[in-house]
Amino acid sequence: MEFLDHLLGLDIEHLIAKYGYWAIVINTFIEGETIQIIAGWAAHEELLSLWLVVLSGFAGTVAGDQLYYWIGRRWGRPLMHRFPRLEARCQPAFGFLRRYDNWFILGFRFVYGVRNVAPFACGAAGIGVIRYTTLNVIAAAIWAVSFATAGYFFGKAIAGLIDEYGLKLVLPTVIGLVVLGVAVTRWRARKKVQKVVEID
Repeated sequence: MEFLDHLLGLDIEHLIAKYGYWAIVINTFIEGETIQIIAGWAAHEELLSLWLVVLSGFAGTVAGDQLYYWIGRRWGRPLMHRFPRLEARCQPAFGFLRRYDNWFILGFRFVYGVRNVAPFACGAAGIGVIRYTTLNVIAAAIWAVSFATAGYFFGKAIAGLIDEYGLKLVLPTVIGLVVLGVAVTRWRARKKVQKVVEID
């Protein structure tokens, strides 16, 4: 846990001790991939319960995405007419919805570039309440479990490597792999979004 504190410039243990599971709920309400992974790490360090981390992340992300969906359903079109930049940001999401529909609702949490506007776009596009809510709950459960357990087992694996090879060797390797992985994922997702926009 110490090297994560140093890497992020935060006292993670203090934040967790002070705000606990509410910090997870609030952060996942907004977006929250990072906090869910860190909380999974904290569960590995026995600062939190893994299952309560999963439940908190699930509750936060469902609540946030349901709220954005209802805003889009009620005020989506007027808001997009008033704010053209919002409409432009929603266009990739509309493109995915037209082509992949249910799969997009299940997977938008994992798609870079549309994550923040996707629930709003689903509401504005008129996706039915029952269908959206059902798929959103399923996707949120998968998301909460996968990111929390990734943080948990990532922490377990890195702790073992540090014990065996030392912090000075393991830390740069981990940072390099994480940066590379994020860069490649974002590049591929950006290309996919651009392709959908160009087709439209």
